[in-house]
Amino acid sequence: MSMKSWFLSAAAAVLAVSAHAEVAAMKAWLDVREVDGQLEFKSMAQTAEPSQLTYRLTVERISDSGRSSTSQGGNVVSEDSKAVVLSTVRVNRLDSGTVRAVLKVTTPDGQFAEDTIDWKAS
Repeated sequence: MSMKSWFLSAAAAVLAVSAHAEVAAMKAWLDVREVDGQLEFKSMAQTAEPSQLTYRLTVERISDSGRSSTSQGGNVVSEDSKAVVLSTVRVNRLDSGTVRAVLKVTTPDGQFAEDTIDWKAS
């Protein structure tokens, strides 16, 4: 391997590690709980440094009688290492079927995080 090829390979490896570290610098997650006969989905995010976050939370109810969905989205600014609530959605609890919540969060520099919860009626 020539010195130039070795250098390019090493540089590519450093860039790959750097890209992975950026992705790990942001977390996004969903919490679900039952409140007064409804399901409450709370979307949260946390970044290592202050950042502009763009998010989309979609909640879809799937049952024998059909499907319905609702979406919320927006922009928020996160603080250093502090979790921020992005949005909260409540839907009526199902007797049968599934409620799926999908959260997607991005930053202007291309970081991406997501979470999905499938709640099944019992």
